[in-house]
Amino acid sequence: MNARRIEPAQLASESTKTPGNGLLCLSIDLEVGVQDQRIHSFAAVRGDNGASFVFQNGNLRDALKKLDASSGPMAFLLGHNIIAFDAPHLAAAQPDLRLLKLPLVDTLQLNPLAFPHNSYHHLVKHYKDGQLRRGSLNDPELDARLALEVFSDQLRAFEELQHSAPDLLLAWHWLTTIADVKSGLNAVFMRVRRCLRPTDTQAHATIQRLLSGQACQTHGRALLTDSRQHGWPLAYVSRQDIQAILKSIRRLERKKQGDGEVIATSGEILSEETDGTFERDSATDDTRVRTAIAWLEEATLLTREENRAQVFLSSLRVSSLAEAEKIG
Repeated sequence: MNARRIEPAQLASESTKTPGNGLLCLSIDLEVGVQDQRIHSFAAVRGDNGASFVFQNGNLRDALKKLDASSGPMAFLLGHNIIAFDAPHLAAAQPDLRLLKLPLVDTLQLNPLAFPHNSYHHLVKHYKDGQLRRGSLNDPELDARLALEVFSDQLRAFEELQHSAPDLLLAWHWLTTIADVKSGLNAVFMRVRRCLRPTDTQAHATIQRLLSGQACQTHGRALLTDSRQHGWPLAYVSRQDIQAILKSIRRLERKKQGDGEVIATSGEILSEETDGTFERDSATDDTRVRTAIAWLEEATLLTREENRAQVFLSSLRVSSLAEAEKIG
C-alpha cells in the first residue's frame, strides 16, 4: 500500500499547497475507474490544518481503515459532488466506514447559491459533472484542496450575504435542510448565521416576506406546504431562470402562432431555452419552471387561464386489433 500523511510543518514549506480553512472538516476526492467503477486512488485533506492522507495503490480497504482511525473527530465530510459520487463509492468499498456517518457538505450543491451569476466558479471546470479546474489529471489530493478553496469562497459569499440579505440566507438555511435537519449544511449555515436552524413558522414568514410583491402568494403558500419536495428548487430559482423561461414561452407562442395562447409542458418550455441560461437539473427543473411562471404571473407578464391534463391508457383491455375493431 502506498499511503502517506503530510504534516502541517511540511505543508508550510510547499507554496503550491492550499492551507486549511480552519474548519473541522475532511475534504475527500476519489479517482474511480471508468470501466471497473473501482476506487484506484483517493486523498483526504483536513480543513483545520491542511494535513493530508493520500492513497495511490495497494490495499484499498486497509487504507480506508487507516484513514478512518487517524482522521479524528470531524464535523462533516466535504467534497465536490460528494453526495452523488464520492460517498456512494466509499460505501460500496467499505460499508462500515465511520466517516460515512458524518454529515456531508457538497460544494457542487452550494455553488448556485453562493455564485448565482456564475454557478461554475473560477475553479469549477464542468459544473454538472462535478469536475474541478486543475492543471493535471488524476490528482485527488489537488482536487480535495481545490474543493476546500471553493468552499472557503462559498463561506465568504454567504457571510457577505448575511450582512446584505439576512432574510435570504435564513430562507436558504431552512429550504436546503428540510429533508435532513442533521445535514452538514445545517452546521454550515449555523456557523454563518450564528443562529440555530429557523423554525417552520419563522421560515414561512420570512419566505412570504421575500415573495411579497414579486411572486404569486397562493402558489408560494402551496409550494411551502409541500416544501419537503420543493426545498432545493425553491432555493435555486433565480432571476436569470425567470427571464429564460419568459423568453422560451415567447418563442413557443411565435412558433405555434397561438395569438398569445401557449399550451405547453415544462419540458416543452425548456426545449425552447437554447441560450443555456437556465441551468439544467433533472431533479429540480419542473418545480423551477413552475415557480418561475408563478413569478411571471404575479408580474402580469402572463396569465395562466387553465391547466389541462391528458389521460393515457396504462394497459389495453383488448387482446388483439380485430377485437378492438369489433368494439369500434
